Amino acid sequence: MVALTNRARHGGNRLRRFVETSPAAMAMFDRDMRYIAHSQRFPAEFRLPYDDLVGLGHYDVFPGSAERYGAIHRRCLAGATESAEEQKFPHDDGGVDWLRWEMRPWHDDNGAIGGVILFVENITARKSAELALRRNEQRYRMALRGSSVTVFEQDLGLRYTWIDNPVFDRTAEDILGRTDAEVFEDAGDAAVTMALKRQVIERGVGQRQEVRVRHKGVARTFDLTIEPLRDDAEAIVGVTCAAVETTGRRRMEAALADSEARLRAVLQQIPVAVAIFTPDDRLDLASRHTDATLGPPDANRPGDPAASRLRAEHPDGRPYARNDYPWWRALHQGETIVAEPLLHRRPDGARVDLEIYAAPVRDADGRTIAAVTAALDVSERKRAAQALADSHARLEARVADRTRALSEAAHELAAEMRRREQAQAALLQSQKLDALGQMTGGIAHDFRNVLAAVAGSYSLLRRKTGDPGLLRTIGIGEKAVERADRLINQLLAFARRQPLRPERLDLAAVLPGVRDFARHSVGPGIVCQVAVEPDVWPILADAGQLEVALLNLVVNARDAMPQGGTIRITARNLPVGADAVTTLRLPPRDYLAIAVTDTGGGMRPEVAAAAVQPFFTTKDGDKGTGLGLAMVDDFARRSGGGVRIDSAPDAGTTVQIILPRAGADGEAPVDAAAPEADAATHGDAVILLVEDDEQLRGVTAQHLRSLGYSVVEAGSAEAAYALVHTVRSLDLVITDVVMPGADGVQLATRLMQERPGLKLLLITGRPDDVETAGYTVLRKPFRAVALARAVLEQLRRTGGRPPG
Repeated sequence: MVALTNRARHGGNRLRRFVETSPAAMAMFDRDMRYIAHSQRFPAEFRLPYDDLVGLGHYDVFPGSAERYGAIHRRCLAGATESAEEQKFPHDDGGVDWLRWEMRPWHDDNGAIGGVILFVENITARKSAELALRRNEQRYRMALRGSSVTVFEQDLGLRYTWIDNPVFDRTAEDILGRTDAEVFEDAGDAAVTMALKRQVIERGVGQRQEVRVRHKGVARTFDLTIEPLRDDAEAIVGVTCAAVETTGRRRMEAALADSEARLRAVLQQIPVAVAIFTPDDRLDLASRHTDATLGPPDANRPGDPAASRLRAEHPDGRPYARNDYPWWRALHQGETIVAEPLLHRRPDGARVDLEIYAAPVRDADGRTIAAVTAALDVSERKRAAQALADSHARLEARVADRTRALSEAAHELAAEMRRREQAQAALLQSQKLDALGQMTGGIAHDFRNVLAAVAGSYSLLRRKTGDPGLLRTIGIGEKAVERADRLINQLLAFARRQPLRPERLDLAAVLPGVRDFARHSVGPGIVCQVAVEPDVWPILADAGQLEVALLNLVVNARDAMPQGGTIRITARNLPVGADAVTTLRLPPRDYLAIAVTDTGGGMRPEVAAAAVQPFFTTKDGDKGTGLGLAMVDDFARRSGGGVRIDSAPDAGTTVQIILPRAGADGEAPVDAAAPEADAATHGDAVILLVEDDEQLRGVTAQHLRSLGYSVVEAGSAEAAYALVHTVRSLDLVITDVVMPGADGVQLATRLMQERPGLKLLLITGRPDDVETAGYTVLRKPFRAVALARAVLEQLRRTGGRPPG
């Protein structure tokens, strides 16, 4: 075998040298398919791990190739020549190449076939380029089929040689090999297009022109581009063309032009300045009336800058910045402007008042492509409106002058009617109380005789029995007699027929007794509780009147809970400044609150506000007199305190009796029978007294002078304000609230603004809810001692300390 190979090598010596030095991939095999020679490129082309393949078997180098190529090898060794133009060759590393190969036999010096020679060319790059080209052509054809572009080629005889995306419902087979004269319906259309194509062939220069082609009697337009078609030698062999149908676009352009013409015609007729601006702030279209409104500058031509059209100012005189102009905001900010005032100065200097309307114009994609603006000249309208306003003002002034006297008279008449109504109401209330007092005084003697007889009977029974149960019953009856006597005293006190008899009371000792008696009054189904805060202060009050007042509250609470519930009696301290005291506008000092709380249905606000008025009741006629809460309120006021009601529907009711704290010396609160405050604490002060009632003003002034004060009198707020500036040193102003002209609150407010440190005391006979702006108030009718104490409290003096 070695000898045979050597002979083959010697026999094909020149061929072997050719193979080894070839720049191509070549290999020379003996008849056993062993490598005799190969080019350097051959092992590299097949990515083999060998540099020298000589002596190796081909089937060892490429395992599996015997089954695939063995038959080809045998035919070539028999004298045949085999080849492949392109064949995929997979490599062991996973790569793939495309190869073109040829195998033919070689002959030794004796002419016998010594083996085969294999020529291999790697065409992978070319194959990839061809594949890419086919893909691009496919994409190109797909793009053409989805568009209105037709591309085609024609030879020198203007016969179609290739066409893609034909029109007129034709196929390529219908057109190829034919000319325009044979394809087009209209000979004139064909003549035009063929003439253009011949010019391109003759001149060698492309052309682009819009042509008309009729199809089924309908003229259609195409944008036709014609270029010379050249071969590899740059010789013209025909034309290549692209045709884009423009029929729809031309129709749209025609419709748009027609619409624009109509718009321009309308703009020239309407009596309003209307303009259309482009996104670069240029005037594109303006109505004829624009000149009449803005003046006729040269800028009033399409295409001129919009800003030169107006010399605009804001109504306050500020000049317009570029981004202030309505059309600029419509274009660049998307605003819609409605009736915006704008002042324009015409070239002749005249000022024109305008109302500007502007809005953006958007295309189908929502982009702003223009702004339309309208300007209305409202100068005449503004002048007419101003003239009308001036006329109205003059008329209103004349009417006001003529009716002022009537208004003042009507106001004074209304005030006088209110004063009379107040006086009548006060008289009616006084008559009711007087009638109650007369009735109470008339029956008191007889009723007490009955009580004395009952009490005497209990005394006789007590001396004649020793039965403990009976003695307890007698004790209960005697206490009932005592409470009945106190009830008479309460009625007499309410009717001003009997003074209070205050004493120092310890509520921790008094309230449990009230609870025991209350339990007998409320009956079953109602729980009565008493809670007194630790270290509760003592009070000065009439013990009997206090018990009767609490009994009235307990009975009211019982009536509010027909289905049962809980009554809670509590006592707590109220230091100076407590909310409950401030709400009632009581003089600043320590107080105590005795509260009766029920779990009943509560009261509406308007009912709670009227509950303490005499004879007011929400109970049936046979169940209430309307005097219970009124008597409680009267007792609290005469004792130096007041009553506060907190209630809401379905939230129960709490009634608080607020009484002053007893001093260390046990002094009594102010009452009809109480002595006046120590005169040593009075005097050495100047007081301005403002009261429109001459009699009340005289009595009050006389009492103040008797206490040692210097008093200046005024009958109205106006007179008082004038006197204030004449008094060198003024310590206190006492003023009525309701007076003709300015009232007391207005006077007090004005004086406090000028003299912040001035002391003020308001007196009034109005209800508790009168608006007094937070000032200290003394209620009419007041007693002399109450006035004296209120003056001392305002001057911040205490009993027993002389002024100065």
